This record gives sequence, C-alpha cells and structure tokens, in this order.
Amino acid sequence: ERRTHDQVPKTEKAIYNAIADLVSESGFKDAVSKDGAVDAEKLDEVSRDVLLEVAEPLSIMVAELSRFEGLGGQYKHNPNLSVKTTQGVHILPHKMLAEFTAVLESEIAQLPPEQTARSGKRFATYAQLSDQESTILNSKGTDSQKAAALEKLSNNYYTLNYADVKSALIADYSGRAKAKIARFTGKTPKASVPDKTQDAAASKEDEKPVSRTQTKAPSVSSSSEVVDTSLKAPQKDGISKETVATRLWG
Repeated sequence: ERRTHDQVPKTEKAIYNAIADLVSESGFKDAVSKDGAVDAEKLDEVSRDVLLEVAEPLSIMVAELSRFEGLGGQYKHNPNLSVKTTQGVHILPHKMLAEFTAVLESEIAQLPPEQTARSGKRFATYAQLSDQESTILNSKGTDSQKAAALEKLSNNYYTLNYADVKSALIADYSGRAKAKIARFTGKTPKASVPDKTQDAAASKEDEKPVSRTQTKAPSVSSSSEVVDTSLKAPQKDGISKETVATRLWG
C-alpha cells in the first residue's frame, strides 16, 4: 500500500514529461519551458485542440507504463482494463500497450543490427531470447555452465524496456498530431530542433534510443562446449502480443 502511494507522484511526473515531449515533438518546442511546462497561449486554437485530444490517450498509457515499472509484479497486466476518456470513449490501455509493443518489436526486428546496437549489445526479440533461455536451461550442461550461458546471453543482447515503449508512443502520437494539424490547417508544424548538447549525446552509439521500428541478432559464440548461447530464430511462429506484454510488465 505504501509502495502504491509513493508511485502516485512518479506517475504524475511521467505524464507531465510525456505531454511536454508530445508538444515539443509535434513541432511546438517554443511552447514548452525548460521545466516542461506547456504554454497553451503559444499554440493556435486548432493545434491546441488536436494536442489535447491526442494527449489524453497517450497520458493514460504512459500512466499505466509508469505503474508497471514502479510497482513491478504488484501491478498486473489486465487486457480487459477499461478507462473512460473525457470524450466519453472507453479505451483498453493494457490491451493497446500489448498490441503497440508487439508491433514495435516487429518493426525494430526488421532493422540492420548495426543500427540498433546499444551499449555493446544487440537487440533480440522476446521470442528469440525466451527460446534461447529455454534451450540453455534444458541443456545437458551443469548448473554453473547454464548460469554462465544465461549471463553471456544477457551481456550480449537486450530487449525492449519501458523507456523504449514510452519513447515510441510519444513519437507515434506526435506524428498523429502533426498529421491532423496539417490536415486541418494546411500547414505542417516545424520539426523540433534539439539542443546541441542533445545532438552530441544522440550521436553516441551507446546512447541511441530505440526508434519506432532492430532484426535477428547475430549469433554469439558459445561460452562452453556444452551450453550453446548462440541466439537463433524461435522455433514457433512468433510470440503473441499478450505474451510480450506479460514478459515486459508481468
């Protein structure tokens, strides 16, 4: 109960930051102050209305992501969870997050591995990693060999995390906002220009964020002759979006 109570301000902060990023990435960086406050007076009426419309479902999903991350196994994935928006529309945030995450992973898996390397690690899908973990655990190696193989796998590959999904959500919804504003006004919002310091950080390969769209990671050599740690394509036909969701947030 204390943990749930402590999560409230963290969730509110996550929503606050997401809305600031949404407005900025939609082409209205000048309307966002350094502390993330949005000055609605710097937005025209159409843009303001569109951003408000888009911000609500984004905020709901960011809030759920924040709870998943902060509360861990205490907060369970529920595809039937329904939230009513101020427009009277019921949305299913957990189901939407599961579907979005599954599509995001699929898109990333199509990119060349050199484009998605992060801190010396290659991207792996949940299906690939899960399949290989099972292979290692069911191998004939000793417990220590299996532990070493699992550690090697973890040291060589990474999967989607909460920050990846949130960044992709913001990119997706800001894209929707820009398209809708352009349709209504005939003008395309100017692209947000990042600060030089942000440019420098973004140029570092180890700090590259996952874009909305990473392929099969190449094999890594075995850590022993008994336990194979090479990452192979899963033996099954992909992995369901619900399984991806459960793997990500329990």
